Amino acid sequence: MAVRGSTARVYRLAKVERMTLLNKGILAGAAVMLLTVIGALLLFKNEMVIIQLTAKEIEQRLGKRLPYEKRLPLSARLVASNPRVSLTEGSQAVRFGIDVAVETSGFFTTSSALKGVFDLSSGVSYQPKNFTFYLHKPRVVSVQFTGTSGRTAKKVKKAINKALERYFRHVAIYKLKDKSLKQKATRLLLRKVEVVEGKLHLTLGI
Repeated sequence: MAVRGSTARVYRLAKVERMTLLNKGILAGAAVMLLTVIGALLLFKNEMVIIQLTAKEIEQRLGKRLPYEKRLPLSARLVASNPRVSLTEGSQAVRFGIDVAVETSGFFTTSSALKGVFDLSSGVSYQPKNFTFYLHKPRVVSVQFTGTSGRTAKKVKKAINKALERYFRHVAIYKLKDKSLKQKATRLLLRKVEVVEGKLHLTLGI
């Protein structure tokens, strides 16, 4: 009986040792996987793509979409042209001015052509599907408009604001073309938009 008892204890000890080794193996494997994941995250964290655009480059891209013409209420026709981009240090937005002319076909008695300057401010968005940066939610922030006044002026300005904000939110300001950058950019998101030293910095990262 004593021999059987000793054998049972030895068996239990061996079983415990095997389970301990198994647990250690599982823990070691989990630790390796964790370190691998952490390493991958650190690798992706350090992997960034920074695009730098000058005001002139953005102007050229906006210019490709102008002049823009649209029918407005009150038998008027809008013509927008001549973009001028300004980049303010530290800003997260693109600000640009547009010359606007409204032909009224003689509807107004004071003038058949109204002119003005509309300033817009816009954020930037990125679409990884086509590697393209777009203006994001542009809004009119300043208006200098002459040629009419009163209710008519308010209606015309409101119509122009709406038309410009709708139009420019679909305008692209840059598209990645380099193959190596595209491969990186497929898994990256737009993390930061900021004007640094006179250039618009668009930072893609994890």
